[in-house]
Amino acid sequence: MLDEKTKARIIEHLSFEPQLEPDMEPWQNDVENDIEWLAFDFINTLDSPEVYSFLQHLVFKGGGNGGSNPLLRSRAFRAILNLKDRDPIIFLEELLLQPESGWRWAACRNLAEHPGSHAILLLAHTLVHDKDADVRFIAAESLGIVGDESGLPALQHAEQHDSGCDYEGFPIAEAARAAIRAIEERTQRPP
Repeated sequence: MLDEKTKARIIEHLSFEPQLEPDMEPWQNDVENDIEWLAFDFINTLDSPEVYSFLQHLVFKGGGNGGSNPLLRSRAFRAILNLKDRDPIIFLEELLLQPESGWRWAACRNLAEHPGSHAILLLAHTLVHDKDADVRFIAAESLGIVGDESGLPALQHAEQHDSGCDYEGFPIAEAARAAIRAIEERTQRPP
């Protein structure tokens, strides 16, 4: 069971912000990434099935106390993707069912980091069926990164029939066309 003390320690690890020297730019300091990985390592030492539920609560609700801590939510999101005993695709698939398009966009973006047939299937389905143009656009781009021949029918459908554009005005059909080219180049290369 995940007690309140352990929950508080998880929040403390995920919320820690280093104090940089006044004359240092954040990009000059690699400590941020190290802190995040130390938090993930700590979380992975916990042997409780409730860890996932608690991290999910942090992602969707923030740190409690009526406020929302973007750093905490972001790190909790990445902690879920780095849980040692849980397939990150399952969480990303759950995000694709969220009503808020930002979560679906984040899921598609992160599926591009987890190649495999399940990710391709999820991205292809999202490209064809999602209502939000930004989500469809990132699904097409992500298929260009991790897709294979199994993603081509969805991309070809989008190339021919999707007249939508992302928030910057880039056509989804063009993103689909670029993804098709990327997949064809990958599959035509000798292994």
